[in-house]
Amino acid sequence: MDNASVIASFPEELRQEVLISADESVLATLPEALQAEARTLRERHAQQMRQFQNAGAARAAAEAAAADGMEDDDEAGGTAAAAFSRQLRTMLGLSGPGPLGGGGRGGRGERTWPGGETAADRAAKAAKLASPAVDRDALLTLVRLLRLAPPPAKGLLSKVLLNLAAHAPTRDALLRLLFANLRAAMEANEGGGGDCGALYGRDVHVVCSKPDAAARILAKRALETAVFLARHSAHVSRRIPALAVTPSDAADAAAAGALGAKSPPKFANEIGTDETVPAGNRSVLLPAARPDAGSAGGDGVVALLLRCLGSTAFAPHVGHLELILQLLDATLRSSAFELDRHVSVLRIHREDEEKRKKAKEETRKKAEEETRKKESETRGTAAEITEAPEEEDEKKHDEKKHDEKKDDENPRPHGTEDFAVARIREALASDYARLSAVANLLGRDGLTDSVYAKAADVCRALADVAPASRDALASALSAQVRSRIEDAVANLESVRFTASAGRTARTMGAKEAEAEAAAAAAAATKLPPAVASSGSAILRVSHVVAALLEFDVDAARREETEAAGNALAAAGAGPDDVIPPPRSGADVEAERRRRRKSMGRAIQSFAAELNPVWAALGEACTVLEPQIAAAAAVAAASSRGGTAAPALPAGARQIQPVVEAYFALAAAVNDARNATTSPERDGGVGSGEGTVTSNAAPSLDEDDRAAFGLSRVTSPAFGLARSATPVAGSGRAPPTDPSAPRPSADLAPVAEEEADAGADKDGPGGVTSVWNFANEHRSVVNALVRSQPGLLDGSLRLMLEKPRLLDFDNKRSYIRGKLKRLAEREQMRGSHHGPVRAQVNRKQVLTDSFMQLQHLKPAELRGRLTIQFSGEEGIDAGGVSREWYMLLARDMFNPDKALFELSPSGDGAYQPFGNSGINETHLAYFKFIGRIIGKAVYDGYLVDAHFTRPFYKHMLDIPLNYDDMEAFDPDYHKSLVYMLEHPLEESGLDYLTMSATADYFGMETVVDLIPDGRDVSVNDDNKLEYVNLVAAHRMTNAIKEQIAAFTEGFNDIVPHEIISILNPSELELLISGTPEIDIDDLKNNTEYTGYTTSAPQVRWFWEVVKDLSEEDRARLLMFVTGTSKVPLDGFKALQGISGPQRFQIHKSYGSGQRLCSAHTCFNQLDLPEYNTKEELKDRLLFAIREGSEGFGFG
Repeated sequence: MDNASVIASFPEELRQEVLISADESVLATLPEALQAEARTLRERHAQQMRQFQNAGAARAAAEAAAADGMEDDDEAGGTAAAAFSRQLRTMLGLSGPGPLGGGGRGGRGERTWPGGETAADRAAKAAKLASPAVDRDALLTLVRLLRLAPPPAKGLLSKVLLNLAAHAPTRDALLRLLFANLRAAMEANEGGGGDCGALYGRDVHVVCSKPDAAARILAKRALETAVFLARHSAHVSRRIPALAVTPSDAADAAAAGALGAKSPPKFANEIGTDETVPAGNRSVLLPAARPDAGSAGGDGVVALLLRCLGSTAFAPHVGHLELILQLLDATLRSSAFELDRHVSVLRIHREDEEKRKKAKEETRKKAEEETRKKESETRGTAAEITEAPEEEDEKKHDEKKHDEKKDDENPRPHGTEDFAVARIREALASDYARLSAVANLLGRDGLTDSVYAKAADVCRALADVAPASRDALASALSAQVRSRIEDAVANLESVRFTASAGRTARTMGAKEAEAEAAAAAAAATKLPPAVASSGSAILRVSHVVAALLEFDVDAARREETEAAGNALAAAGAGPDDVIPPPRSGADVEAERRRRRKSMGRAIQSFAAELNPVWAALGEACTVLEPQIAAAAAVAAASSRGGTAAPALPAGARQIQPVVEAYFALAAAVNDARNATTSPERDGGVGSGEGTVTSNAAPSLDEDDRAAFGLSRVTSPAFGLARSATPVAGSGRAPPTDPSAPRPSADLAPVAEEEADAGADKDGPGGVTSVWNFANEHRSVVNALVRSQPGLLDGSLRLMLEKPRLLDFDNKRSYIRGKLKRLAEREQMRGSHHGPVRAQVNRKQVLTDSFMQLQHLKPAELRGRLTIQFSGEEGIDAGGVSREWYMLLARDMFNPDKALFELSPSGDGAYQPFGNSGINETHLAYFKFIGRIIGKAVYDGYLVDAHFTRPFYKHMLDIPLNYDDMEAFDPDYHKSLVYMLEHPLEESGLDYLTMSATADYFGMETVVDLIPDGRDVSVNDDNKLEYVNLVAAHRMTNAIKEQIAAFTEGFNDIVPHEIISILNPSELELLISGTPEIDIDDLKNNTEYTGYTTSAPQVRWFWEVVKDLSEEDRARLLMFVTGTSKVPLDGFKALQGISGPQRFQIHKSYGSGQRLCSAHTCFNQLDLPEYNTKEELKDRLLFAIREGSEGFGFG
């Protein structure tokens, strides 16, 4: 393998370090693209080192300047020396970000916009340079210094030119010279017979070893200078679009490059004065991009830069491409900022005018009211009263005339015809084919990550500044994707072939397997580079297409405001005229909805073009799944508990870009759809008492239940529909036959508007197909997320819409990352507090901790907490905190505290004590305990605190369902089931009313479930409503204050949106950790009904359980017993509703295709008589992962 291939295989940071530190002899063997990148990196590194060395002296100079009074406000008349001092500090990197970084500041009374004037612009404004500092010949001499080899000290010439550019005509002349040299160099290298002139200096023979080297070096230096000027001066970046360069300008620039050459005849005159410089007290505000009369008939600079991107002169040279893209990006962003500021000013003027009119109307009404009140008084008094408004009107009239005069002196343009965006739009509208140059870069191979990123930024900036260019850009990008479809399919087929060969080799003899593996490896290495990199190209283009076709409401409003301003300008509006109020109403919303849906369909059409790629991707994933499963098994075997990250197979890494593109496009379609319909995510609907609603992300939503045969069993009290099937038992698992292929049903939320003419039918590239793909190839998707967790915040963010498809370890990593970023943001904002110290007594841990920590703010409690036990000298390095959490959990469940009580189900889980109000501060304690549990999650500690499933659902804001009552109160659950299954008269319950009784230490009170419920009888028609209401009362209303206080405290530390991707079982694992489950102990303490220990299904069951990960073992235990907690004395001490109750496996009679079901109050698993071990494993895993959500009997 050659040096270039080795370096290309390195990660980005390592590759840059190698290119910076490699010997010249090594660099000479590399391709020109890598050599150019190495030179760029070395120059940047040298500049950074110089800045670091000079930083101390420069800061001292800045402080001395400030002490001498050089920091006077520009608007207050700061001196030229002060302005030069500020400009010097900017050049040394000491004054904050430039026009693109958000560091502008205005004078007194000015509004400031992020990204406004730089320090150099403010210095030029304060200096008021009406006359040029140099003539054209001197300026030409300075520009000729770009031809020196070696060049002047890094950045010195650019800083001199930045000072000269403070004068507007000099700025125009300088920029035309730079871009004329760029055009001359490009045309000279393109072989068109042009000449850009020669270089000078002692090193010319070194740097100009090739015929085209001189032109290439001149172009690079011109670009570097232009980029420096654009970054350090918003006036420069906004002026660039107005300039143009003619062929004669390029020829004259080449001729003027000769030593001793003078300005061409057309430039012989002196540089003129700047007529826009403020004179006296009169300030004229003009846009920076007025048409440039000096370059009429030439190609606009924006068009020239786009032409350079596609030119053969620069295409092979990454350094040149990056500089061109940087210059385009700086120009476009600065122009977009100018447009945003203009739109903001138009809106501000409209708001000010509305306020003025409103105040005037209120004054008039007040005067009229006062006049009416005084009409009964004497005529003289009335005359005095009516005279005052006349004087006030005269005063306002004089003020208005003064304002009109001021407006005449400070004209505010309503339209954008003289703004930079107008010049950019003109350049693009003349030939949209120029945009293909940027699209081609995204589809090319072999460029650097920075070039790809900057090309994507330029595409987005072009669409932002010139919305009419979106279609042309999208078409050019689509063409790039179409050209790579065959390569991508070939790449995926290669992955499938290699993986299939590896799987087949395991069934062959040693020689045959070796030959098969060698053939597969040879086939993979023979892939052309374009085939191997096709997935990355598709991913890059897909990201940009999704961004281009995203409907932005703010952008739409900005376009409407700009159009209103242009209409005023076209009508000859005066300075007092303001734009009309913004459009609103149903018609406007409908129009925006149509636009959004249209963009969503455009993205889906783009994705549909890649259908052959998606089909090949599914086939490749199918054959990769065994490899991923084998890697997971190896990792689990090498690390007890399966905590070691499995190695990602090479084929999975190869398909990752295609998977990312698939999900990124679907996410864009989903965003358009959800923004149109704003669907609630599995939230309840209802307004009655006891209704439980939620906007949280559930583990399964309604369409998922239809696909997997799951059904909710509750009622309108929970905003859910009860199954029409009579309740026959208390099993947790769904009875529907899951043997049919799944998930063949549509998993995407179905919007009502999708019915209009089938506009939003979800095809192979849509959201539904992606979710089906994720469900079918769940192991592949989770393996990719496991290897790169950041994908959930990027390309694979759509997976968060269906969190049930994510493995728990990936969810846990995602939550850890979110909490870490939350801490970093607090630290950056300065809200991260110092360590908090608490000294507690072991005998009263909860009380002492509560007294010392309850008053802390959430941000303080999220900081470092140091615990010290009274009378002990231990230093808290983590161990003391872990013990504190353990003791605190034990103390808060102490019955003497009257805060929590054991669940009646006997599973060892706790729930809030309904009569905890005996303690006046009980709600403060619940909030404090919630904060402590949240603090443990935030810091990564585990707490031995196991709550009931309904309580976890309350924490997640997930609607409760009927099956939850079994874990809450099994006996009461049985009585409700009996009531539903039998007539009330037969069961002797016809005396009930729509009320319930509440017991408070022996005192019973009646609670109405509906208004005047104690007077409404329960009958067979409304008994379902009664069951729902009383269940809601028992599980929610009776302890709703305690639940609310605990949840508020927990969310103070861990925001709800971070944990909303979890289901109740996973939340318990996050808080309490994954238990160490001894399978042999569980097996030895299991009883069987309908099976014997020698039955095949029993043997298969224990073989499958032994192979489960720790998370799945915990899920199994939680599925059967209701909690993942392992008894301290082992499974022989497992508790049930009637006391000690061992683990039960019962034979489930009926169809062998049913899922497993469970009865938590009896620790009972109903195991159907499956025909194969594989079938048993599939049904069991599906039941414990999906069926444990409480979607009960149907």
